[in-house]
Amino acid sequence: AVPYEPIRDKFLKDWKVSRPYLRTALREGGLDEFLDSLGEVAKAIGIAKLAQKSGLTRQALYKILYGKGHPQAHSIWQIVEALDLRFDLVEEKKAA
Repeated sequence: AVPYEPIRDKFLKDWKVSRPYLRTALREGGLDEFLDSLGEVAKAIGIAKLAQKSGLTRQALYKILYGKGHPQAHSIWQIVEALDLRFDLVEEKKAA
C-alpha cells in the first residue's frame, strides 16, 4: 500500500488545486469540513511557513486546525489571508 499523504500534499501545494478544494469544502461541507481541508493545505505548504506569514505561532495553528475546539473567526481570517485568499459573501440564488 502506498501512503496517500505525499501525493495529496504535492497536489495541495498547487493553488489551482487547493483554492477550489477549500472553496468546495466551505460551500458544501461547512465550517468543520473547511477547517479540516485548511489543515490539509497548511500541512502541504508547511505549518512553519504559514505561521510566519499569518503572525500566529505554530502551536496556535495546530490548535486552530487540528484541535477539537472552536477557533475564533479572527484566527481563521489570519490563516486565510496568509494563504492570499479572502472570504466573500455572495448571494445564494434560490431555484425558482
